[in-house]
Amino acid sequence: MAHGRIRSPEDLGRAIRHVRRVAGLTQRDLADQLQVTQRWLSEIETGKPKILDARLFAVIAMLGITLEWQSDD
Repeated sequence: MAHGRIRSPEDLGRAIRHVRRVAGLTQRDLADQLQVTQRWLSEIETGKPKILDARLFAVIAMLGITLEWQSDD
């Protein structure tokens, strides 16, 4: 079982990438299933700020909210 805390867009992207890989999916496979471009998914996985706004994570931190992810791999 994999798990971790999500404190930034990069952390969330790493979690998504991990779970996708464990599922045996390429970025292209998942993008096709989601009907998005592979580039868009790549930007999510790298935590690109224009996609996942770092300000959201500042609000979460300021309020003391903890985000965690868990995968049953």
